[in-house]
Order: sequence, then C-alpha cells, then structure tokens
Amino acid sequence: MNPDQINACFEFFAGILLVMNVRRIYRDKEAKGVCL
Repeated sequence: MNPDQINACFEFFAGILLVMNVRRIYRDKEAKGVCL
C-alpha cells in the first residue's frame, strides 16, 4: 500500500467514528464528550 491508500483508510475509519459520535449526540440530545 502506498501512503495515499494508508491515509485514505485512516480518514475512512476516523469518519466512521465521527459519524457514530454525532449520531450518539443527536440521540442523547446533548453533548457529553466523545463516546466510542
């Protein structure tokens, strides 16, 4: 894998974590920090 592919994988997983966290915040209706 070249550095661009590695970076793309990292960005993809970071995006998934971000979406999961945003969905959790909307479900809880308040921000309490980062939830994994």
